[in-house]
Amino acid sequence: GGGEEGARIRQVVAKMQPLTRAILILVVGRKMSVAEVSLRFGMREERVCRHYRAAVGEVAARCDANGVT
Repeated sequence: GGGEEGARIRQVVAKMQPLTRAILILVVGRKMSVAEVSLRFGMREERVCRHYRAAVGEVAARCDANGVT
């Protein structure tokens, strides 16, 4: 779903680094906490947060560039 805006977001997500994309999908799509993702991947929560912020930043930057709200 999501129409044209959703398609643009999916394109941005598809181009992300695999770990960054996986973290975004788990936090947003599966509604996992940072702590849960940290345990799943065996990495510090700070690193999970960095990847998540990077992913959200990429999507937001692309939406801003394309005039999507």
